Amino acid sequence: MIDTKESVFWKEIFEQPEAVRNCLKENEPVLREIAKEVKERKIKTVVFVGRGSSDHANLVGRYLFETKCSMVASICAPSVVTAYHSNVDYSNVLMIAVSQSGGARDIYEVMKHCDEQGGVCVCVTNVEGSLMTQAGKYQVRNHCGPERSVTACMGVCAGFAIPVAQKFGEKDFDGLRKFVGNTIWLGIGFAAVMTTATCLLCGNILQWMNTPDTVFKEAYDYIFVIFLGIPVTFLYNILSGFIRSLGDSKSPVVILIISSILNVGLDLLFILVFDMGVAGAGWATVLAQLISGIACLVYMIKRFDILHLSRKDLKPDAYSMSRLCAMGVPMGLQYSITAIGSILLQSAVNSLGETYMAAVTACCKKIHRIIFIVNCTHTTYLWFSISVNRSKAQCSHKP
Repeated sequence: MIDTKESVFWKEIFEQPEAVRNCLKENEPVLREIAKEVKERKIKTVVFVGRGSSDHANLVGRYLFETKCSMVASICAPSVVTAYHSNVDYSNVLMIAVSQSGGARDIYEVMKHCDEQGGVCVCVTNVEGSLMTQAGKYQVRNHCGPERSVTACMGVCAGFAIPVAQKFGEKDFDGLRKFVGNTIWLGIGFAAVMTTATCLLCGNILQWMNTPDTVFKEAYDYIFVIFLGIPVTFLYNILSGFIRSLGDSKSPVVILIISSILNVGLDLLFILVFDMGVAGAGWATVLAQLISGIACLVYMIKRFDILHLSRKDLKPDAYSMSRLCAMGVPMGLQYSITAIGSILLQSAVNSLGETYMAAVTACCKKIHRIIFIVNCTHTTYLWFSISVNRSKAQCSHKP
């Protein structure tokens, strides 16, 4: 049986508490400075500002400040300042602006408004040197690392690895190599189609999502680069899937950790040194994942002799491709269908205004995502485990 302690999926579920601890530890000095100024100025009101999923964090923050600090807390809609040009008095408030990418221009405008009035403005983001860090007196980095994967890519790649795991359990190494060779061709095909489609429709996708004009350019610059990086997402997920299917789930995790550290360094280089803005964060993610994929390839070649392919193994085979698609496509749909549904729902909600957007995001989105991730994790683990052990059992019963 596959040990869950060595499962990358299992480990990812339990990374969140450690990420929170790291955030508090790394930001303790600046948090103490903020608390000191708030006490000295006798500030009794805190205003949160964000959009989309960040408003979920803001809602939790509102409850914490009201219950633990006895402060009046509210959540600001950026359009009050950017669209309606209201001169809200932020002169004696603690404003906490939250954004994962730090590239939300409308939130940046609200922060500037607070700065100009003399309020205490705090920027909470994951990207150092981003637009929002140019406003506000204090900066809090959450040190969580970027979101790295396209869910459909992950599902398809995981499905492709199942027949490989089955052949490994059967000790049919010729069949294993044939599946690996055909996975390469399918991976190239799927990546080419998905990259072309998403890049051509990038602007349309953002329009369909009712993306505000104030952040449209930054959103396009970032997501277009991420779409261009779909082939390297396939590269890492396919190769790491091969390695895990042969019983080694630790090495892909180590490579991913190194890649994440590299990603942070590239973020700083591209954004601060090369002044590439939000697009720099996208290129940093793509380049780091490319390096992780190459590292998996080098490790796989040196570690697993049974994965050394010949020309015969690379010959396209209709039966092998049909078996791989039978596993990969359903898993890809499972990983992506809920996300697609969420996009369609969010597009409808966006047209109702920011209050409704925040309410739906706060009440549904994150809770649903947690449940979905846990479900996918267990399902993927069971598929790999059952594939290997079922094949072993079948072999042991052969005369």
